[in-house]
Amino acid sequence: MLNKILGCVGVVSVVVLLVILNTTTPSSAGPLGMLVVFSTIYLILLVLFSLLLQLLSKLIMKIRHKPNNMAPIGPKKAYYAASILAFAPLVILVSESFGGGIVGPAAAVILAIAAGIFMIKK
Repeated sequence: MLNKILGCVGVVSVVVLLVILNTTTPSSAGPLGMLVVFSTIYLILLVLFSLLLQLLSKLIMKIRHKPNNMAPIGPKKAYYAASILAFAPLVILVSESFGGGIVGPAAAVILAIAAGIFMIKK
């Protein structure tokens, strides 16, 4: 069920992003337009990372032929991890748009992602 909702959200986000990018410019969109652009980018990345994590988890479980009690990542855990991973490109994009370097913000984002993934894992 969660995957169907994510799929619908992803398709709607792509359509909204394409409409905004084709009908406005950044200067004419204003702050609300930029908020919608960044929100739709986040939602698209969230859907992609969530589905990718589930797919990779199932693929790894098929490759490993060892019988153990590990199960593939479920949709809920993949969604939680993807919500953290999808935020990273936006933070880097925003920090670069302010003229900052890439090394400092990238290191901070990596630490924040590692802490978030650790919290989800526990």
